[in-house]
Amino acid sequence: MSARLDGVRERLKDLDALFVSSAENRRWLSGFSGSAGYLVITGEAAVLATDFRYTEQAGQQAPDYRIHRIGGGMDWARDLFAELGAARVGFESADLT
Repeated sequence: MSARLDGVRERLKDLDALFVSSAENRRWLSGFSGSAGYLVITGEAAVLATDFRYTEQAGQQAPDYRIHRIGGGMDWARDLFAELGAARVGFESADLT
């Protein structure tokens, strides 16, 4: 999985981070097969954000990622982007409403 992560990082030239929300891309990039979660990838960090049901599974399936436990709502994303210094964030427009 780290080669895939490196490939994403090579393409982040104009972005501070990539926010991955689709299940297919999340699994392809991280190996995590749970039904709930998001990836945040920067040049230095790789974070898999998921709820309490999947934190153990995420840790086992996505060893290249730091696991970030989230609750309801999306406030966690704002806080995580700030923590990572990510002001310009790419996202999957076809997957977000």
